[in-house]
Amino acid sequence: MTHSTNSRVLVVDVETAPNLAWVWQLFDANVSLNQLVQSGGILSWSAKWHEEPYTYFDSVWTNDAEGMMSNLWVLMDDADAVVGWNSNRFDIRHINAEFAKQGWGPPSPYKKIDLMQTVRRHMKFPSNKLDYVSQALGVGRKLETGGFELWTDVMSGNKKAQRLMQDYNVQDVELTEMVYDKLRAWIAPAVNKSIEQGHVCPECGSRHLQSRGYRYNVSAKYKRWHCQSCGSWSQSVTGEKLDRTQMLKKETI
Repeated sequence: MTHSTNSRVLVVDVETAPNLAWVWQLFDANVSLNQLVQSGGILSWSAKWHEEPYTYFDSVWTNDAEGMMSNLWVLMDDADAVVGWNSNRFDIRHINAEFAKQGWGPPSPYKKIDLMQTVRRHMKFPSNKLDYVSQALGVGRKLETGGFELWTDVMSGNKKAQRLMQDYNVQDVELTEMVYDKLRAWIAPAVNKSIEQGHVCPECGSRHLQSRGYRYNVSAKYKRWHCQSCGSWSQSVTGEKLDRTQMLKKETI
């Protein structure tokens, strides 16, 4: 696959099947390997290139497991960054496990952007679930599924349930993208767009920058910029050397 010359950010979400096991009790049960009847895995995935219109979807009922994961591997191999919700602990690990089961190595390196980690690090919401945060940010909410019964219906081959699962998976990706747009000022740039496009916002590529003072170190000052499009902060790559008088003035402020 030929890589795009432009920086690409891929938004990803997976839906997984539960493990099936024989258990003696419902609460606080320890399940040994000889009680495990069937391991879960990825049922479906959805992915979307940021700021592009098409949303991809694949599943075990529209493809076989190898074909489904191969299609996702190709997308991730072309990504400079992968965005998700709780994706570092859940989606990416499930994806990597499926790649390993197929005997494949990882896609080419990409930056991982877990929006739930961003929210936990910088904010305090009553809930860190995507459904709550997306509504709090005013971009929408998750699709209602009816609960665990949807998963059992999907695995039993119910076509209506599978269509609903597809809608649910796609909605999650599109909702995650909208939350990403809202939170971009809080996230370190996935790819520094100023490297390719010159004096622009390194996060979103906008030229609508406003000068906002300087950042100082021990020997130089760097002009700070505030993006009027996405709200991100950046600074000039090259600094202006400070003379001793300027340094003393700064120390007394």
